[in-house]
Order: sequence, then structure tokens, then C-alpha cells
Amino acid sequence: MKTLPTVLGLLAGFVVVGSVGPWVIVGSVTVSGAGGDATVTLLLGGTALVLAIVGLIDRSRAANWATSGAGMVLFAAGAIGLWHWSRMVSQEHAAIINRSGAGALSASVEAALLDSIRIGWGLEMLTIAGLAAGVVLAISLMTSALHPEHSRLAEKWEEEEEESDFNPPRRRPVRRRRRID
Repeated sequence: MKTLPTVLGLLAGFVVVGSVGPWVIVGSVTVSGAGGDATVTLLLGGTALVLAIVGLIDRSRAANWATSGAGMVLFAAGAIGLWHWSRMVSQEHAAIINRSGAGALSASVEAALLDSIRIGWGLEMLTIAGLAAGVVLAISLMTSALHPEHSRLAEKWEEEEEESDFNPPRRRPVRRRRRID
């Protein structure tokens, strides 16, 4: 069983579910991520899921490219989620500052305002899953780079290095015998 496509497929499923889940909760009202950038993240998650399945089923070299593509697409979805998350947090603080004027509101009122606007589980799920996919892909790529015996490219580089003019073949030193008179 191929581990990387399986993990990326699972994370793609989380991105898809998070894309349709609630992104913002204001009091008792939830705002779903069904429109705007949520459509983009839903398409990215679906594309990554298909690429992960191709990487799981296919045994050709293209499967490696499909799996890497799935990780990159999921990371892009996570970046969109992170952007929305940071934007909501900054708007939350700006709203509190604008309402409080020059610090007219007490700490309890500011806390109540902060409690009324929350980030939904859908946005949290999609952001964490997308960024986790990027980390998993990076670790996988670094691991394969650290073990060159698993990489055909590393073998090719070693062959080219041996044939290079910069590294001439080693010759044994000629030993001269001493003459005894």
C-alpha cells in the first residue's frame, strides 16, 4: 500500500468537507463556505482527491507526479484558508477598535464582542488539512532526497559525476623500486 497517496487522499477529503462546512460563526448564525473562495477550495480538494487516487492506483512514473500535484494543490487550498482565517481575525480586531473608539469599552465588552465572532470548523479543517498536506509532501520529498539509493535521478547524477572532466579517474601511483647497489 502506498502511504503518501493514501494520506494525501484523506487530507483531500478533509479539504472538501471543510469547504462546505461553516467558515464563520457570528453569535448563533453560521456562514457557510458554499460560495466565493470556498468553491475554489472545493475544486482544489476534488482535484487533489482525484490525483491522489491516480497516484494510489497507477504504478507508472506519472503516479509520482500525480501524488506530488495532489500535495501542491492541497497546499494551495490551505493557503487560501489561512488567508481567510487571518483576514477574519484582523477584521475582528479592527471592529473592536472601531467600536471602542479610544478605548471607551471595558474589557468585558471587548471579550463579548470577540466571543460573538468565531472561525467555523469548516475553515479550520480545510486550512489545517491543506497546510498539513504541504508539510507531508515536503517531508516526503526531503526523505527521498536524503536516501539517494531510492532515487533514479541521484543515480544519474552519480554516473555523470564519474564521467565528468572535473573528476578524472583515479590512477594508482607508480611505485618505484629502490635499487640496491
